[in-house]
Amino acid sequence: YITNPMNSNNQSCPFCNISNPILQNNYWVCVYDKYPVTNGHTLIIPKRHSSNYFECTDDEKTSLIDMIDECKNYLTNEFNPQGFNVGFNVGYNILFIISSNV
Repeated sequence: YITNPMNSNNQSCPFCNISNPILQNNYWVCVYDKYPVTNGHTLIIPKRHSSNYFECTDDEKTSLIDMIDECKNYLTNEFNPQGFNVGFNVGYNILFIISSNV
């Protein structure tokens, strides 16, 4: 599991040096997926390394809901999708939003 803070310049973490986030707040960074399954496939990544969602603080969890809403609004303006899939992985703490244009 990832144990170093995001700002430690840990070269082994692919998310420590995100240069062009779509959105961000105090706890989360939102980026387009490098290998999207559809237009607008987006990742919401924690700024603080943790092994899973359930280790997030209450403030991080509350802030995540705000980030999901902001990301949905952004993707609606950019792609006008017909719907969204929202999910997260436990054990590798990345939340993903997939906008569906089908």
